[in-house]
Amino acid sequence: MAPEYTFPAAHEDAYKVIEYVAANAAALGIDASKIIVAGDSAGGNLAACACHHFKNNKKIKIAAQVLIYPWVDGKIESESIEKYKEGYLLSKKAILWFQQMYTPDKKDQLNPEVSPIYHTNFKNLAPAFILTADYDPLKDEGKEYADKLKENGNVVLYKDYKKLVHGFFNIPRLSPESMQAYYDIQAFLKKVI
Repeated sequence: MAPEYTFPAAHEDAYKVIEYVAANAAALGIDASKIIVAGDSAGGNLAACACHHFKNNKKIKIAAQVLIYPWVDGKIESESIEKYKEGYLLSKKAILWFQQMYTPDKKDQLNPEVSPIYHTNFKNLAPAFILTADYDPLKDEGKEYADKLKENGNVVLYKDYKKLVHGFFNIPRLSPESMQAYYDIQAFLKKVI
């Protein structure tokens, strides 16, 4: 983990896990054609990047992606970043600190391999469910990423969870809306897999 292991360490680790799962699907008792990637916040970044990384791979196909309030833009300049920069669990100051720890070299911060919103080709990506929280600094970039996927012909479900903050998914009993996200993900995956 950063700062000991900076970019691309976490991304490479994520790709190795997916490669291992695909190569050992039979031993793991799973169907290699139904690999799903999911993550929240920085984990959503890893999941989104994995879909781009493997999209042209003949041996490994990602069947679906679930991106929960993903961090996909290294610019850290959106309207929601400014609007919710303090007092909503995740602060702009914290985001900048996390970014500095993982990508200390500023040129990496807008690299599509770490900021997937800057990829130039969004075609043929796995069906995506992108969830955002109403009071989250990352809300706008999650919505923008969903729009880019949809504009390029991908299957996309986007939902903004009202009255919730970044991190709500880790506290399902926080509110009925928080728990609903689990049911929504289940319904999405049943539909696309």
